[in-house]
Amino acid sequence: MSAGAAHSELEMLRDLLAPENLPAPAGAPELRSTHSSRVILADSDVFKLKRARDLGFLDYRGLSVRWHFCHEELRLNRRLAPDVYLGVVPVFRDARGYSMTRGGHVVDYAVHMRRLDESHSALTMHREGRLETDHLERLAVKLAHFESEALVVSESSAAFLESLHENFEQTRWQRGQLLSDDRWERIRTRQLEVASDTRDLRASRATKDGHGDLRLEHVYFESNEPIIIDCIEFLARFRHADPALDVAFLARDRHREGQPERAEWFLNRYAFASNDLDLYPLMALYASYRAFVRGKVAGFVVADEAAPPEIHERKAREAREYFELAERLLSPPSPRPRLIAVGGMIASGKTTLSAELAKRMPAVHLAADAVRKFLVGVPQEQPAPDHAYDAAMNTRVREELMRR
Repeated sequence: MSAGAAHSELEMLRDLLAPENLPAPAGAPELRSTHSSRVILADSDVFKLKRARDLGFLDYRGLSVRWHFCHEELRLNRRLAPDVYLGVVPVFRDARGYSMTRGGHVVDYAVHMRRLDESHSALTMHREGRLETDHLERLAVKLAHFESEALVVSESSAAFLESLHENFEQTRWQRGQLLSDDRWERIRTRQLEVASDTRDLRASRATKDGHGDLRLEHVYFESNEPIIIDCIEFLARFRHADPALDVAFLARDRHREGQPERAEWFLNRYAFASNDLDLYPLMALYASYRAFVRGKVAGFVVADEAAPPEIHERKAREAREYFELAERLLSPPSPRPRLIAVGGMIASGKTTLSAELAKRMPAVHLAADAVRKFLVGVPQEQPAPDHAYDAAMNTRVREELMRR
């Protein structure tokens, strides 16, 4: 960004922080910045502007480019949060300066959102000890439903390998600063080894138009239904992926917070709701990849000369933590395998008991009745038809349970 452009951006932000220049009530607007956005928080509204910069993996230079990606952000995020994403508003410049209210020459665009209460964010709830396994289960079910209906896209599993290599190219400058040369090389070697070992499995899985950035701070619980915001809009390759890559975000976050048992419970519930047990061999690689991406992005903020010193310090610490986690996730502990079988009469509580055991251990939960419903194409909340219990189907259910 040129000095003149940076100066104009600062002038624009200064003017937009005046309440009279916003199209919504704002007693004392607040500005927050990320590596890609400037976010203005009003009383009940949010206005998100895209920074006119090129970071390699995103390029928001050009007014028409920002217009396009504002509308993409609106379209894509309305899939999971339709009442949060309200529209796209222009930023005007006239003789009095910049505003979103007076009209004039259009110089930028902002995504208009309903402001969510931070006390309802999953990250805040976690830090305050209010994020329960019930919340994780509801999130897993919603995500499984979203991924089941998401558009199947044509990208192959090779796109993941491209992103893997891109990560290491974009972090070469961070070696010796935010992570050691040895750690960088160990992570690179191990991720590529596991990617090679799982090539056939990854190639067999569907690629969906998913979320691409499913972190705890992007999940809110205003009521029973989770709200998921801030999906990736700037590069389809980051969003078009194996659904398990979205699941890996939240599993990674639980590991980072020292709660591996919560990570396993979330995976358990997602695998149960989506009928996807094949994701387990991929989780170490996918979660490590996601951790490395967060370390990389934190490093970009460290390199931003406009960021204040306290932000530099916090993001440098965050980058180092994520790089350490990326390596640790590739070598998870391998406890002795255990199998617990629960049997009993019809409607005696087998599924309830086994689900509670799976939560407390934690462990993968397999239920014969759930497998039966998947095999006959019946939603889990509905009863299976009579023919689902005949001898032939009972054999299929047992075979599928053994396969899993």
